[in-house]
Amino acid sequence: MLFLIPNTRGLCRSRRFEVKVAENNAVIDVVGMGYGIESVPVNAAARCLLEEFGYEVERVIAAPGVLKMEASR
Repeated sequence: MLFLIPNTRGLCRSRRFEVKVAENNAVIDVVGMGYGIESVPVNAAARCLLEEFGYEVERVIAAPGVLKMEASR
């Protein structure tokens, strides 16, 4: 999954796009992506990315311009 990280930079405009992957869990943090409709595709893309690699999303924290998604296998 780490090889995809450089390719995600162009998918959403954000100040910070961070993915942390451990043995059985992953966390995606996105900050500064926009405060309205711009956050919807970022949320969907993050969820799809995690699910595609076999993770199940357990917790989503979403606020204007901020997304934190935690998942585990």
